[in-house]
Amino acid sequence: MAQRHQHREFDDSQPKTGRRRFSDQESRDRLRSRRRDSSSHSGSAQRRASRSDRHQADRYQGASANQPELRLRAPRKTRSTSPITAGVVGAKSAERSKVAERERAAGRPGSTSADTYSVKPERSRSALRTRTSTGSGSRSSVRLGKSSSQSVESAVLGAGSAQQPANGSKGSRTSDKKTKRQRETDRKQKARQREQRERFLKRTGIAAVSVLAIALAVWGIGTFLNSSIFFPHEVEVQGVRFIGEDNIRQLAAIDMQSSTITMDTTAIEERLEENTWVAQATVSTYFPRTVFIDIVERTPAVVLEVDDVYWVASSDGKWLGTTDEDATTIIDPTGSVAPANVEALTIFPVEGIVDPDPEWGGTITNDSLQNVLAHLRGLDVRIVSTVQRISAPEIGRTSFFTVDGVELDLGRADNIDEKSTIILNMLEEHGDSVVLINVRSIENPTLRRLP
Repeated sequence: MAQRHQHREFDDSQPKTGRRRFSDQESRDRLRSRRRDSSSHSGSAQRRASRSDRHQADRYQGASANQPELRLRAPRKTRSTSPITAGVVGAKSAERSKVAERERAAGRPGSTSADTYSVKPERSRSALRTRTSTGSGSRSSVRLGKSSSQSVESAVLGAGSAQQPANGSKGSRTSDKKTKRQRETDRKQKARQREQRERFLKRTGIAAVSVLAIALAVWGIGTFLNSSIFFPHEVEVQGVRFIGEDNIRQLAAIDMQSSTITMDTTAIEERLEENTWVAQATVSTYFPRTVFIDIVERTPAVVLEVDDVYWVASSDGKWLGTTDEDATTIIDPTGSVAPANVEALTIFPVEGIVDPDPEWGGTITNDSLQNVLAHLRGLDVRIVSTVQRISAPEIGRTSFFTVDGVELDLGRADNIDEKSTIILNMLEEHGDSVVLINVRSIENPTLRRLP
């Protein structure tokens, strides 16, 4: 550090005080020693040094102003462009400026403005390390005081703040780059979400339009099919022999304002089969406006007297109603149908049945009567056509009487086909002389003839 000192000789004109006068060399040595002490101690040591300097300055009041000038120059240091070094140098320069001001205030030699220290702020990086080293044992190291340390810290912070904008701008650029990438990612994500939303809306719209179109088509087709174009104008009935077509149409109860295409034919069939006379019903429609009903009626087979009332039963075991003594018509007690004409039909009277318990529309539960009906259904038609009356007091005593006066003792309704064959063979072989054929046992049939 370049510094200057000016030494002035004592003025002989001033009165002598008896104090010792120091030579120039001694003055320079003492001054160097005080400067080293002031630079190596803390703030309190500097204050003590300042008081000592002021005290010592009083001793040099009588020094001569014409004393020759003595200047000291510090060795030239290499320049350093480091911000931290510049801060340290600035702090040391400010410290030395304060020392010079104190010296000028004390009136020491070299305290004039012309003798101000010339400080070169340039310092090399190696010099900065030397100045800031903490080794207390080295005499060449320079210790900074409290104020100097604060100045150094301020300088370092200033340098850091000076560097901060550059780093900050770099970080800002990095942050801007990251922000741009993030914005680009967000933009792509939003674009994908928008595309997905558009696809979803498009699919939803297509589905809604499709459903609406299908609904409109169904509604249009349904409206067309249920229009008056397909209302039935004719109901054909087939298969009736006893109760008549009008009764069947009445039982069918077809809605003439319904379409033949959408008509519920199953419901019509169920309504028809609820009547006792109808064994089976089949309903079909024909384009565009025709309804066809095919009926299978129950056939009256036997009639028996119960409490002076003649009840008629069908061949499949249903009570069809009542009839008169001549058995020409059958009356439905409920009045669901008109009286059935059975004048052209042979109905076999049955005798000997105990407690038949008839009920219109009900099923026959008497075993003897069921056995009779089973024979009527199973025997050969050539035999059944000659039957005049039937007696069945018991199942095993069931007998058919023909118009020729032949008694057919049948018994239980089993092996009916073999019984029919035996009866036909005996009638053919013996002719009109036969009066009794017993086929209760097909293994041992018997025959009785006239003498």
